Amino acid sequence: MKYVFQKAAGGPGLCFIAFTDAINQMPGSIFWSIIFFLMLLTLGLDSLFGALESVTTALHDLAGLNRLRKEVISGE
Repeated sequence: MKYVFQKAAGGPGLCFIAFTDAINQMPGSIFWSIIFFLMLLTLGLDSLFGALESVTTALHDLAGLNRLRKEVISGE
């Protein structure tokens, strides 16, 4: 088991193996697990909105699509 923690000590393994093990050992682990999951969810949504904005801006800057509003391109 110790080898698994050493191998996953960097990158996404740090988030999903080492941190979750540390959270399980804390008092009130269910509360901290929910907070940790919500943090990951909001980070993912933030990345999604950033990617959507960059694609929308690139499409809006094209010569043929600059007449359209950004709301029409993104479907907001």
